Amino acid sequence: MSTVKEMKTVTASTPAKNIHPFDHLSGDEIVQIAAITRQAKPDVDSVFNTITLKEPKKEIMLSYLGWDTSKPRITNVEREALVVALEKKTMKCYEGIVSLTSNKLKSWEYIPDVQPILTMDEMFEVEELVIKDEKVRLECLELGITDMSAVFSDPWAIARHVAHPGREKRMMQALMYMRTCEDDNQYAHPLDFVPIVDLGKMEVIAIECIKFRDSKFTRPTIPLQQHNFLPEFIGENNYRKDVKPIIIQQPQGVSFTVKGNEIDWQKWNLRISMNYREGLVLHNISYQDGAEKRPLFYRISLSEMVVPYADTNTPHHRKHAFDVGEYGLGLCTNSLALGCDCLGSIYYFDATFNDHAGKPFFVPNAICMHEEDHGILMKHTDYRNGRAHTIRSRRLVISQIVTDC
Repeated sequence: MSTVKEMKTVTASTPAKNIHPFDHLSGDEIVQIAAITRQAKPDVDSVFNTITLKEPKKEIMLSYLGWDTSKPRITNVEREALVVALEKKTMKCYEGIVSLTSNKLKSWEYIPDVQPILTMDEMFEVEELVIKDEKVRLECLELGITDMSAVFSDPWAIARHVAHPGREKRMMQALMYMRTCEDDNQYAHPLDFVPIVDLGKMEVIAIECIKFRDSKFTRPTIPLQQHNFLPEFIGENNYRKDVKPIIIQQPQGVSFTVKGNEIDWQKWNLRISMNYREGLVLHNISYQDGAEKRPLFYRISLSEMVVPYADTNTPHHRKHAFDVGEYGLGLCTNSLALGCDCLGSIYYFDATFNDHAGKPFFVPNAICMHEEDHGILMKHTDYRNGRAHTIRSRRLVISQIVTDC
């Protein structure tokens, strides 16, 4: 048996016949929700920031799951979606609730003084805009860069900017770099200016200079020393030769079973889902204790993750990414691969999200699941006769890997 094994993947393109209330939206459902919203609001020229499952209220689900025995068990739960839309001209934010059960838009509300999550559409558009902007080209020319295909930018959240006040502005900052070849590590070659982009107008409204220019405003030279870590740069002869392969085998197969998004493993039962904001979510985790199924956790997810870079120099003092709230762990999830991201006998789950047009896009292998040995769980030795009894520990690993800017 090989070191790694790929098992059946749960795809998110089409809904299953028996949809569970916690199952994330399928591609077909996203198309349906976008169509319902457009039909109900034809006069609103907006883009779909996010389309995601609106989970039923907890009291309803406790009854549905049979965890609340004080009430009659509910068998049918309305399936709803939360739509967040941005009006193109005004950048006003709207929230709508769409019922997939009744095929209608149940509510539509303007939400003042907020900015919804940044999207992949915006990030790609900002990068393309910045490279074509004449002010940026002139800055690059002053640095001696004539080939703009060597210039790259990482769009970052900027939140409220003192030089450009007003929550009505939806802005990003573009951190600038250059590459000396296609897969060069651009972060070794930073440029000394930062374009500020108004996402509503989709234009560069300012260019800020990084403060490490001297008193004469002399521009620093671009650092060109190479710091590349990809295999083709390192070279096969530079890899360590003292690390031998570890072979992982499960000749009799895995100990978990999967039905849709429901997982059973060693008397544990749970469901998983994926949304644009939190990414991987674990639902209704329970344990079979003899004849009794014990509910333990209703819902587990990551609330937020903030990374303050803590550098006082411009623009790094503004680099404090809220990975969940500003970028979305789901939207930034990686497509995982056998052999390195996931090792062993792997089961994959796909994910589905939406673009600005309300069309679904898919992330294959967004979640991987496997079992792994986890050392000794317990050992006891009888000192009288030296007999030892050892039990190995095993754990179930459900993984999602995220790369933000």
